[in-house]
Amino acid sequence: MSIGLYDMDMATYTLVPFNLELMKLSAYYKKKREVVVLSPYFTPERHQKFFLRKDYDDGNFIMGLENIPNLEYGGYAFTDGIYAPLPKEIEIMHPDTSLYENMEKTIMTSKGRDQRKIFQNMMEAEHCRLSLDGKTIWEDYPKQFKFLKTARNLMLHDFDLGKIEGGFEEVKKLLARARTDGWATRVGMKFPPIVTQGQDLLNWISLRPNSTFYSLRYDGVIDDDAFDDFVGYVREKAIYKQLDYYVTASSANQ
Repeated sequence: MSIGLYDMDMATYTLVPFNLELMKLSAYYKKKREVVVLSPYFTPERHQKFFLRKDYDDGNFIMGLENIPNLEYGGYAFTDGIYAPLPKEIEIMHPDTSLYENMEKTIMTSKGRDQRKIFQNMMEAEHCRLSLDGKTIWEDYPKQFKFLKTARNLMLHDFDLGKIEGGFEEVKKLLARARTDGWATRVGMKFPPIVTQGQDLLNWISLRPNSTFYSLRYDGVIDDDAFDDFVGYVREKAIYKQLDYYVTASSANQ
């Protein structure tokens, strides 16, 4: 059977984090000895089964998806940021980053910073989701790993790590199990943790960040003590470039 996988976010924006569900679907169907390809275009007619994933809700959608019989589509863009889990036997698969190998040439020809390094970081990273319900740690999430001990990057794909109970503490535990030498594992995420407390902000900026895919969002006004610590910290680090600060998020008016 021919399995086609279509990453609509990458097809639109080129250099974005890989899609975790597509990598798991790739691993699952390759294990069943099916022919699996990452399609650069939306061509469900060329495959017996076609999967589309889209996480960024940018208003750009393909009409009539529900009328294509061999198509399964999904992603945060279709579910208002709520994750719809795959079957457990797929969720526990180690993500197949080799799915994206054929994208290297396209990414290398795009303009910008050191694209090759960014692409390789994603190819060699350990990718995972900590929670299936967006609130609690999934007990089987460690089954997604194979090379955590040697990975230079850990990519987290949860929609909002700030809403997961014990999420920050769990990431710290993972880093303690990962690489701790001179190339200590860096943390990246597809979506920023949203925090509303100064201590939570200080916790997240204390991690060793991936230089490209690491971001945070603060809703509200940071208290003075935490802001003072934050400013002192960012004098030496570029975290401030990766922080979205919504000062009016908790206000009744602008």
